[in-house]
Order: sequence, then structure tokens, then C-alpha cells
Amino acid sequence: MTPTKSSRALLLLLSAWLITTGCINPVNEGERPCPCAAGWTCCPEEQVCVADATRCRLPKPPTASAPSAPRAVEVTPAVRAATLGWSAPEHDGGGPITGYQVDVDPIEVGMVVAVDGLTAEVTGLRAGATYRFTVAARNVAGVGASVSVASVRLPDVPSAPVGLAVERGDGQVRVTWQRPPSDGGLPITGYVVTAHPRGVSVAADGVEATAVVPELVNGEATTVTVRALNAVGAGPESAPSAPVVPARRPGPPASAAAAPGVRSMSVSWKAPDDSGGLPITGYVVTASPGGARQEVDGATTSAAFTSLDDDTAYTFDVVAVNALGESAAAAAAGLTPGLPGAPRDVEATPGVRSLTVKWSPPALDGRVPLTGFTVTAQPSGVSVDVGPDAREATLEDIPSTKAQTLTLTARNAVGVGPVLPAGTVRARPAPVEVTRLELIPEEGGCRHLSYDLRQPDGEHANILVEVDTDGDGFFTRATQAGATMFSGLLRLTTSAQGIQHIFRWNRARDVPGATEAARVRLTATVPGTVPSMRTLTVALPATPRRCEVDYDSSRVQWVPEDSSRTAYDMTSGDFTGDGKPDLMVSHSGSPGISLLKGMGNGGFDRPVTSHTTLTGQKLSSGDLNQDGVLDLVAVDVVQGTGLYLHAALGVYGGLLQAPMTTPLRSGGFSYRSTTPLVRDLDGDGAPEVVVAQDSELYVLRHTAHGAFTEVGRYFAAAGGQALGGDFDQDGLRDVLVVGRSLQAFYGRGLLAFTPVWLGDMAGLMESVISAVSADFNGDGAPDIAATVTTDLEVRIEVRLNDGTGRFGTSQVVHRYDRQGWDESRNQLTTADLDGNGTQDLIHVNWWRDVVSLLLGQGDGTFTVQERPCGRYQERVVAADFDGSGEADLGLLSVESRSVRVLQNFERPHRIEAGDEFLTADFDGDGWDDVASVVGDSGVQVHLTRATGGMVRKGPFLAPRGMLDIVAGRFDAGPTVDLLVLTLTQSLTLLRGNGDGTFAPGESLVSGFRPIKMAAGDIDGDGDLDVVFTDRRPDSGEVPSYDVRLLRGAGDGTFTVGAVLATHSAVQALAMGDMSKDGRADLLVLRRVHPAFELGIYHGRADGTLAKERDYSPFGVTCSASELLVHDLNADGHMDVFVSCERVTTGTGAVGGVLPLWGMDGPWFNPRVFQPMGAGARGLAARDIDGDGRQDLLVTSQSGDALCAFTSEEFGDFQERACFEALPQANIVLPLDLEHDGITELLVGGASPHATLLRPR
Repeated sequence: MTPTKSSRALLLLLSAWLITTGCINPVNEGERPCPCAAGWTCCPEEQVCVADATRCRLPKPPTASAPSAPRAVEVTPAVRAATLGWSAPEHDGGGPITGYQVDVDPIEVGMVVAVDGLTAEVTGLRAGATYRFTVAARNVAGVGASVSVASVRLPDVPSAPVGLAVERGDGQVRVTWQRPPSDGGLPITGYVVTAHPRGVSVAADGVEATAVVPELVNGEATTVTVRALNAVGAGPESAPSAPVVPARRPGPPASAAAAPGVRSMSVSWKAPDDSGGLPITGYVVTASPGGARQEVDGATTSAAFTSLDDDTAYTFDVVAVNALGESAAAAAAGLTPGLPGAPRDVEATPGVRSLTVKWSPPALDGRVPLTGFTVTAQPSGVSVDVGPDAREATLEDIPSTKAQTLTLTARNAVGVGPVLPAGTVRARPAPVEVTRLELIPEEGGCRHLSYDLRQPDGEHANILVEVDTDGDGFFTRATQAGATMFSGLLRLTTSAQGIQHIFRWNRARDVPGATEAARVRLTATVPGTVPSMRTLTVALPATPRRCEVDYDSSRVQWVPEDSSRTAYDMTSGDFTGDGKPDLMVSHSGSPGISLLKGMGNGGFDRPVTSHTTLTGQKLSSGDLNQDGVLDLVAVDVVQGTGLYLHAALGVYGGLLQAPMTTPLRSGGFSYRSTTPLVRDLDGDGAPEVVVAQDSELYVLRHTAHGAFTEVGRYFAAAGGQALGGDFDQDGLRDVLVVGRSLQAFYGRGLLAFTPVWLGDMAGLMESVISAVSADFNGDGAPDIAATVTTDLEVRIEVRLNDGTGRFGTSQVVHRYDRQGWDESRNQLTTADLDGNGTQDLIHVNWWRDVVSLLLGQGDGTFTVQERPCGRYQERVVAADFDGSGEADLGLLSVESRSVRVLQNFERPHRIEAGDEFLTADFDGDGWDDVASVVGDSGVQVHLTRATGGMVRKGPFLAPRGMLDIVAGRFDAGPTVDLLVLTLTQSLTLLRGNGDGTFAPGESLVSGFRPIKMAAGDIDGDGDLDVVFTDRRPDSGEVPSYDVRLLRGAGDGTFTVGAVLATHSAVQALAMGDMSKDGRADLLVLRRVHPAFELGIYHGRADGTLAKERDYSPFGVTCSASELLVHDLNADGHMDVFVSCERVTTGTGAVGGVLPLWGMDGPWFNPRVFQPMGAGARGLAARDIDGDGRQDLLVTSQSGDALCAFTSEEFGDFQERACFEALPQANIVLPLDLEHDGITELLVGGASPHATLLRPR
């Protein structure tokens, strides 16, 4: 560190002083002040360091002087005193200290200073005063310097406490405060707390700044002061606290009471006797139950509670409130009024669009007077209110279309009591009105009857149309003609404004001739009401035309038309809403369900796919959602997967919405399902669905959109068909399961059932396949009938109800031998077939070609009729399909997919017409007769007579093995001959005698193996020539056939011509003037994949046939079978029709006819293929409807049917009409059997039995 100028100057001065004083003789510059370093000596007097100690000066003798001031003076204040202490002065002045002098400023009177050595005690001072203390030492030289301690304050009493806070109490106060700002210099030892004005004081220690002052008066305003204490004494009183009033919570209110009102309670009370010393500021009232709470001010002594529960006991706790809180509760109790009870003894009576309800008053009025009653009907929503004294009410303008659920309620000031279900009642409908009736002119044999139906609720009405032919007052039922666009007769729609309908009348059938004053009467009836009639008088001219094609045999329709599919089940109902019964049929095709629209004449339109995939082999129908349109229900058993219920809601027009599936169970091993029962079981108008499968019974209620909810599941040991009805006659719907045992589920209301086992229905090795219920003996109780199968037989048994839901012993009403291994393919149903008011039974079995009709006698017995019905009939339904007023039968053949309608017990008229028949005038009377082959016996002829009978002639001998016959004038004589083709390698001529008999046969050619033949004049010489197919002898296992020509000589002999062609197969030969030159041309039909080929040969004047060309239709896959050449459209060109046993289309395989309209060339114009749904076979043409146009007739061997395609203008065809024929329907022959200009049809040709179809 570098010395500064000031430090260097100080060193110089010190050195100079040392030199001048002589204390130090510097030897070197190392001399310095004490303390000294090693080797140096400190001169005590001079306090400098020298190297040589002798150089230090010797001390001078001391000289006495006054001492210095005492040191370290301390003053300790005390109570009105002070204690001083100090240390001796640093310098005693050279003489001993002889004492000390203590001075106090200011001096107090009575003050005493006592000095003791180095301490002094000063007393007599004032507390809290401030003093100056001075201390000086004395020696021989005198009093030395003094030292003072100023501003010494003595301890004082504490100051007054601050921040007083007083809390009231019951007869006391609790005081808290803050310590005084000053404790006076000494610790606070306690406090004195005084309450004013009572002057009550309490002491508190100096630790806690709180105290309780007792013995005060509640309600008296009190202030509190506090004094602090220390060793000095009590300090001043604090400022008084804020006034506080000692108090406590009030006592409970007095005289609490509750007065009940409607959903309310008025609570009152009086002020408490003890207010607690404070004003009552309010009251709190709490209700229990519910916890409702009200607060009122202290001047109010009541409270009103509203929105309370009816008929409820309430307790109200009332507490008084002052500034300290709530009192104990005073309780008041009350019971609110309740709703009245339900009326009793309710009885509902329906009227015309009205319902009258009677009742007795309820047993309980709810503790307040009744104010009235309300009766309501739902779903109409009509309601009526009456006074408290009323005991009945009538509801007007009640729609009758739906059952009304009636409810009755009583009411009082509280409100409406519980709803009493008064039952489900349907008002009686008002009659329908026929407001207009008009006959619309129409060409042909049909007439349209237009009319309007008006009914206020839109109830469905049934129609009866009758005709009085000559105006004599005798009316007969009019025949309904078939149509899909016109209204039927059953359940027709009405409205309050009126809805137009049109009835298509088969006038030609009912009134074929002219009449000037025919009367047409239309009767409309809503069931249960008075009929409404309207009559129209009209003049009708004669009509040669028929209204429609209709023969006395069952109409036939195929569904699906695809022959590769299988039908399963059907259900009937008016699905289209046009007043005519339709059929819904389930099948294996896509989408699995098809609609057959009823035509109203016993027939059906072609099937319409529903565009809805609905699986399930057992069908039922019902209006599930009550919209007036039938819905479809199907049960589906999927082996090993589960049991399912499918439902598709119907849409107007017969369409179905997408189905909803309700799983009933998973797993299971049933191989067949049972038909679901669709029945209103709870009386609300909407049907429930019951499924009995195996050992379980499911009861399901429709919810929405085809979905169901299960409302009950029961163990059903019977494991059979579920039937519905009031079996125990208690007014509630029951369910009966008929299987090997009989089990009843008696209804107990609200879809609850009591199961009761009623015993065995069949033996151990027997099965119950089908069952129905109906009243067979007229006692009003439903009986049951069932089909029971054993190893040996099939029985139909009836059990009669005893009126209590129990059934008597089985009565066998029909039995037959078992005919197949699977006798489950049968069905039993019931209907009133003969219109005598008793229920009949109908039974079909897949193994039998008959339907069994068991006609009820009204006493539980039956007479049995059996009617041929076609093959493989398995399902049957009953409905009035033809509008005749009587039930018809719809029969479903599962194998052939055909539906046949059995009308009025009609059966196909069977005659022994023989095989391979044809028609010609064999007796010269100008009318067609029939010739046919009689086995190996020869040829027979049936001569027609105007009486409708047929006279048999023959048989006339011919060689054995006859395959074909052709009629014609082969010998140029006036009579018709027969040319017979046989397997004995010959053609035999039977010359006609003109009276229906023939000369013995003449063998014309031999050495051939002819199969088919056709005759025609190929050279225009007037003599018939013959073309036949000859099986070549060298053809081996794969045969081949020559087409040969035989030229007729005009005398019954023929010359063998050349081979025209050789083919592996020939389906048919036909001859006709294709080139319009007056000569017959030849057409050879043969199958060529994928369709067929027509070989066309032109007849020449030289008697030869020249190959014109081969023709094959483009884009057709027809398995051809027969050929017809005929100018059907009357345009001068010969047309060709080819029957197809099978045509493959994009949707499947069907049978039908392919028309080829003739053109110049000859060329052909293929027209629209006419499907049949079964394989087409024989062909013929005849005007069968009297319109002057030739119609097409086609047989179906596989479908056992004859179909008529009636012609329209421009070569089009109307929709086919098909009729049942006996099996082996190969040939159709039109003939006028009764010589009346009306065409009958003879169908058969492959067996001795033929079907004669007569027009209705």
C-alpha cells in the first residue's frame, strides 16, 4: 500500500517529537511506537520502541488530581425507584477514590439517594417520570468528571386496553380485547372487567385477553370497560364497549296448528312466551315430508303451504327466530285432502256412433265433496264431463271403425281420481248410403256399374249386386267379372264425403239376350246396420260377345312362375284393399313372397313380387298397426340357428315394407314350423301374435314398424298348433295348443294366461299335423278338429267343447289309408262352404289328388265328399274369391307352384274320350265330333248332339300300337276319313261312312317306323298329301328320323315320295299355306340349342316340297314341344305358335308360348313370349269370347291346366286365363258340343280320361 501525504506527515511529526523529547535516540530508521517487535524494548513512559532499554526515561513521581469520570454507568428503573451501577473511573487522579456523588434531575420531594460502593439506590421517585442521573468520583483532589444517564423513565401503570369486543350470552357477556398499547414498562399481571350499569366486575389473568361477565339481565343493554394491571397498579379504564344486550334463543311458538286445504296447508301459531331477551325477528316453518320451508317476519304468525301432495299426512315444525337463532320447534300436523276413488259398477252399452256408460259413485270422496265425473273414449278422444250427481253419460259422435277403450274418473276439488278402465267397446256403426248408381256403357259382354258409398266413419261396406232380368221383381245375384282395377264386393272403403267404386258386371253371363226393362239393384251394408239400396232400370241390347273367358273348372295360377322354385305356404286376405280376396304366397324364389291379386271371378292376376325379402315357411296375416291395410307375419325355423318371427307391414296396393325380425330363441332342432296365430287377445282391437313351437308358447305384442315385444312365454307340452277363441266362455280370449296332447291357456285379462293340461290328443305313435277351431254343433262354444296320422292311416277327429273349455272324447269323422312316408304335408281348415250356416271342414293331402270336403250338419257330425283337385295339393284357404257370396277354396300345390280355386263344389267334367283325339264332322251334320284312340282296341268316335250329349261309336279296329291319327277326306269322297299311324310300321286308312262309323282299316304303306304325321294339299290338286317322320332302322342307339312325303292319289292311296330331310329328333310337323299360293307348305319343328329350328318347305304344283329355309328365333331359349300354324290375327299370313316346356329367362325358367306372326317370304315377326308358369304343350285356336278374333289355347301337361290367351287388336293378347284339367293335359280340342255356337274345350289326349270344359 503506498503511503499518502497525510500519513507521511504524521510519521515525520512523531519522529521529530521523539527526537526532541530525548526518549529515543534513533539508531536507525527501524525505531517505532509500541508495541515492539522482537528484539526491541518498549519504553512504558514514552510508548516507543528502542533497541536499547537504557535509553528509556525513568518515571516521574505522581502528582494527585481529580479522578476521571466513572465508567459504564447503568440505570435500572424500578417501581418509583432506580438502581444505578458503574465502574471505577479509569484514572483515579493519582489518589484513591474516596466516594461517588450521584445527582438526580429533577429532584423529587422525599427522594432518597443511597450510594453503596459502585451502586446507588434512588427512591421516592414518581412512577412514569423521566429522570437524569449524574455520577462523579471523588479523591483527595476533589470531585472528578461526571458522567450522566439522561431520559430514564420509570415504570408506569399500563394504558387502557383497546379493541373491546363484546358477545352477548344468556345472562352474561363475553368480552375480548386487545392488550394495552403500553404495559407501563412492566408485565401486565391481570385485568379488571366491569359491566355497566350493573357494575359487575370480574378479574382476568394477564395471559388471556377475554373474560365472561355473569349475573347480567337478559334484555338489558350493557357496556363493558377493562383496566389492565401491572406491578405499578391498575391502569385507566378502557373506553366503554359498544352496548350489547345479553340474550338467548327464544322459546318455542305457542298454539301451533295446521288447517288442510287442496294441495295446501295453512299453519298458524302464537308468539313464544320467552323471546330470549331479543325481539322475535321471524319464524321458520318446515313441512315433512318434502322439506318445504317458509320464513316469515316476526310480526307474522301464519304461513300457507301449496303444491303439497294429495292425501298425505304432513307435520309442520314452527320455530321462532331472534338474533341468536331458532327456538325449539312447535309441531302442527294435518292431512291434505285426496283424490276421490274410482267409480264402481261400470257398465258400457254401445249405440249407433255412441256409447252410454253407467256407474255408481266411488266409495271414497277424498275428504272433499265430488265435483263431477269424466268419461273418455280412446282412440277417438271423445270425452264428456257431468256433474257430481250424474250416474250415466252418453258419448256421441264416436267413430265405429275402432274399438274404444272407455275410462271413467271421478273428480273433486283436489283433482281427478284414478282411471277406471270401463272396458273396450265398439260403437255400432251408422248405415252406409249409396248416393249414386250409374251403368256405364261398354262394348262386349261386360258392363261397369259406378256408384258412391258414403258413411260418416269410413266403415267398410259389403256390396251385393243383383239383377232382375225382365222386371218381374225376382232378383238374382249378378256375376262379378274379373279385373284388378275395379272394386270387389267385400269391405269396400267409404268416407263421410263419399267414395266412388266401379263394379265390373259379367252381363253376358247373367243377361245374354236383349231386355227392355232390366233392373240392377245395389245393396250396401256395413255389418250390423240396416242395408242401403239403390235400383237402376236399364235397357240392355243383345250381346254376342262374352264378358270374359270362364269355364266350369278351377282357375289356375302359378306362383312363382319360375319352374325351378318351390312354393311353401299361403294366406288369404284383401291385401290390395280393393274388396277382393288376394293371396300372399311364400316360396323359395327371390324375394321369397309374391302377391296374387284377386280378380274377383275366382282367378288371380299374374304374381307380383313384393320387393321385400321375407323368409319363413308359415304365413299369417292381420292388421298389426290398425291402419286398415293387412300386414304379413311369417315364422322361420333355421335348423340349429334359432326361431324367428318376421313381420312386413302392408302398404296400400298390396306392397310390403321391409320386414322386421324378432328373434324368439337361439338354437333348436325343429324341422318344421307351425302357423302363427294372429288374434286380438286383449280386446283392444289390435291383434297379438302367438307362436307355438316345440314346447314353448310365445305371446307377442306389436310395437311399431313390424317389431314385437314378448309379453309372455309359457311351457307348452302339447307342442302343436296354436288356436284362438273364448274356449271357456268367460268373455276373455284363450289360446289352445293342439298337438299330441291338448293344452289350454285360459285368458285372465291383460294378456295373462293360466295353463291347463287337458289330456292326450293322439297316441304314442301318432302325430297331430293340423288343427282348427270352430263351433261345429251350434252351441256357441268353439270346438276343435285335428288331423291325426298313424303308421297305417290318416284320421280327422273332432272334439266338442262342453262350454267350460273342456273337450269330450274324439269323434273320427273321416279316415283313409296312409299313402306316403311324410304325412305331415297336409292341412285342415274350416269354412261354411255350402252357405247353410254351419261350419264345414276341408282337408288336403300332398299324396292324394282329391280335396276332402266334410260338410257340417250342425250337430258335430259331417258328411264327406271328395273332389279331384289336381296333384300335390298341400295347403288350402277358404274365401269368396268369385264374389258369389259363398266360400271358395284356394289350393296350393307345393310341387307345381300352382294355386287352384275350387268354386261352388265344381269339379272337372270327366269323359272317357280316349287318347290322341281330334275333331271333325264325322256324321255330316255340320257339327264337330271327336275321334280318339282306344288303347289297342282301335278308334272310337263321339258324335255331338244339340242336347249336349255325346253318342259313342266304335271302336273301329286298327293295328295295335297307334301313335297318331289325322282326319280328312283322303279318298275325295264327301265323308271324313281317319288316317292312323301305328308302331307296326304302317299307315292305316279308315274310310268314313258319313254316319260316324268307318270301314275296316286299309294298310297303305308298310316297312316304315312312323312316329308323327301331318296332312295337307301340297300341290293344290284337291287331294290330301301326308308327311310323316320315319325312324331309320340303322340309327342305332342315337335315333335319326327321315321326313318323308306321301302323295295322295285322291282315292285313298298314296305314293311314297323322297326323303325331305333327316334329323336326330323331330318335335312336330304342321302344314299350312305359308306362301299364300293355295298350296300347303310344311313346317318341321326340331329342338336346336338353345331354342328350336323351323324347317320350311314350300309346296309345289308338281307335288314336291322344296326346302325354303331354316328359321331360328334370336335370343330365345325355348325347349319346344308342339307347333300350331294358324292365321290368328287375320292378316292373311299364316302365323306360327311354338309351345315351350321351358324357357330360361333372367329371373328363372317358365313355360309358355312363343308367337311368330307371319310375313311375306315367308318370314316371321317374333312377338312377346306368353308365359304360363308351367310347361306348355298342346295348341289350338278358336274364337272363344265371341269378339270375332281367334284366341290361343294352350295345355300344360306338367301343370294339369288349360290356358286361354284371348286376342286383342294388332295381334296382342290379354292376360291368360287358366283352368284346371285332369292329369295328362296334352291336347286341347275346341268344339261346339251343344250346337249352340258356344265353344267347349276337350283337354287330355295322353290317357283315356279327358276333361270337358264348359263355359259358365
